[in-house]
Amino acid sequence: MEVEVLFEYKHENIIGLVGYCGEKILVYEYASNGSLDRHLENASLTWTERLKIGIDIATGLDFLHGGGYPVIHRDVKSSNILLNDDWKAKITDFGFSVITPLNNEIDLWLIMLSAHLGIVTRCTWKGVS
Repeated sequence: MEVEVLFEYKHENIIGLVGYCGEKILVYEYASNGSLDRHLENASLTWTERLKIGIDIATGLDFLHGGGYPVIHRDVKSSNILLNDDWKAKITDFGFSVITPLNNEIDLWLIMLSAHLGIVTRCTWKGVS
């Protein structure tokens, strides 16, 4: 699923897939500033930088959701956002994503609900309330 998404959905806020091989190795574009969670933990980002990164993420998600076959990521979190040299946010890790032709709004709500319940289940399983 991840390879399909990354080859079909090209956008400046989605990590670029450079290549892959049959041994399930994916090679992504290099994001020299690492993952967003690392920068949020040490408070190195200004509020202006945080706002820009948030807008980048929203722009990428809008692109994914806006096509005839929307991609629902289902695992957006700071560790799945990479930052390049210019601090542009790149959405990554499409392992849980779903590509679906949405026939109506009920389809979208069911997908979103299943993703939410999956997150709740993982948190409950880990003992987080």
